[in-house]
Amino acid sequence: MTLASFTYALVVAFVSTLGFALLFHLRPKLLVPACLGGMLSWGLFLICSQYLDGVFLPCLIASAFSALYAQALANRVHAPMAVLYILAVVPLIPGSGLFNAMSNVVSNNWEMVAHYGQLTAQYACAIAFGMAIVTATAYAWQIFRSRTGK
Repeated sequence: MTLASFTYALVVAFVSTLGFALLFHLRPKLLVPACLGGMLSWGLFLICSQYLDGVFLPCLIASAFSALYAQALANRVHAPMAVLYILAVVPLIPGSGLFNAMSNVVSNNWEMVAHYGQLTAQYACAIAFGMAIVTATAYAWQIFRSRTGK
């Protein structure tokens, strides 16, 4: 991937996240930080994709980063973590895989349906597991801190 195409991908991720942020009526002061989350998560996914095979692990890493970013931003600006997380993972959502799977259902091309369906499921599971890992770890840390008094 060239630097120009990487930069273009980051700009598109920022703009697409901005579109969803406006759709969700996000407070104006949170627009740029929320869009940066989407841009950074997509950039991390692209970088990890260069070094790791498949889509599951790069997407898992980017999703976990998104959850950490959203949690930190939510604590800082007193906003709901869920909305910030959703915006941060918008670029990771596998729209093309789902479209291709459904297109092949209509064409009765079941081999390609299985391929694109499996790819879409990998993205979806990676996004869910990334958030679950970070959320569970943060919750366990919170319990630990409350019990130890630190």
